[in-house]
Amino acid sequence: MNQARNESGPQFDNGIADSIRVELHNATSPYEFVSSFGSTYLQTNGTINIKTFTSDHTGTFYVVIKNRNSVETWSANPITINSLVPLFYDFSTSASQAYGNNLKLMSDNVYAIFSGDANQDCIVDASDMAIIDNSSTAIKLGYYPEDLNGDGIVDASDMAIIDNNSTAVVHVMRP
Repeated sequence: MNQARNESGPQFDNGIADSIRVELHNATSPYEFVSSFGSTYLQTNGTINIKTFTSDHTGTFYVVIKNRNSVETWSANPITINSLVPLFYDFSTSASQAYGNNLKLMSDNVYAIFSGDANQDCIVDASDMAIIDNSSTAIKLGYYPEDLNGDGIVDASDMAIIDNNSTAVVHVMRP
């Protein structure tokens, strides 16, 4: 994974691709929010490391990943968490790792979370494209949700990403 950039270079320290939010939700309907590990750093190797699990985080939960311009993604099934044992969950190995198989197969045979939800309304569609188009016309430079490829510039390359994703009308899949 590449580091997200702003107008003057990498947005984060070396080895950090972006900042994401990890949430835990109850395993039973209505899948209420339990806890959040906001501003968790996503490493350039695609991993995250959360060291703050406590006894409050022991049980069975859905793991939810959120990012500034990605589709909210839930683990395929609830995961048992023990505050004394490290949690390992890999979304990248198969589309079936996400609820509703809501992952995109990349050219390197790794599955990834869909990008393109610039307005965070839980769907990648023309409204996201309009926001990105307006920002690209203004030549917006920096770390913005409209910068889907993370190069620090909102331009036609970001429009191409959303165009590829919106053809399938990608949306949040929740239990």
